[in-house]
Amino acid sequence: MNAKDAIRSTMELSMTVLKSYFGDMSDAELMTRPGPGCNHLAWQLGHLITSTDRFLLALGHSGLKLPEGFAERHDKSTAGSDDPA
Repeated sequence: MNAKDAIRSTMELSMTVLKSYFGDMSDAELMTRPGPGCNHLAWQLGHLITSTDRFLLALGHSGLKLPEGFAERHDKSTAGSDDPA
């Protein structure tokens, strides 16, 4: 196994774990806050995706092709929003 194979394997395992954790959750469940002042899972996932995009750009890669306005909907200023849109 070379470095690319190891990275690919890790990414595939991560995707499997992600799907097993969230695959059976409804949109309403993703928008449920686990406690007062906590971020809901939908925002957390979006924030992780936009953070990954920024890291890739900082490393000189082209970044992810995110939908228009995605990063703005998942930045720290929107953490308190319960609007599913």
